[in-house]
Amino acid sequence: MSNWSTADVERHMERMRKVNTFNALTGPEAIALAKQAPKVIKPRQNKTEAAYEGWLSVRRLVGDIHGYAFQPCRWQLAERCSYQPDFMVCYPEGRIDFVDCKGTKGDRYWIEEDSKIKIRCCAEKYRMFGWVITWCVKGEWREERF
Repeated sequence: MSNWSTADVERHMERMRKVNTFNALTGPEAIALAKQAPKVIKPRQNKTEAAYEGWLSVRRLVGDIHGYAFQPCRWQLAERCSYQPDFMVCYPEGRIDFVDCKGTKGDRYWIEEDSKIKIRCCAEKYRMFGWVITWCVKGEWREERF
């Protein structure tokens, strides 16, 4: 705050007054103010994605990865054709992988053919990133890289 100008401090104080006003409001005033707030839509995870996120959080704690995000972007491949990977994983050396979690059929993952084509398309088009399919067999995460 030592580098803030007077205008910065005044804007901050105005924001804080609005927050405190919102907390004190009840009834129609609170509802009207809440409707002005931006809506955040959180994507839902299936069981495999939730388990993989748990594994990623452990890897982040031990320093194997720098961080991760769940469904951070959607890749537009053609008109009315897009691909949304489940996770973006950032590594300490600067590498970024886009990971898709899949269910299993025996010891192999199960995937629709169009999904595999989309991943391959992204892998060819955006070679600067890693493209990975991952699946869990008996508690062990396996992966296939493209």
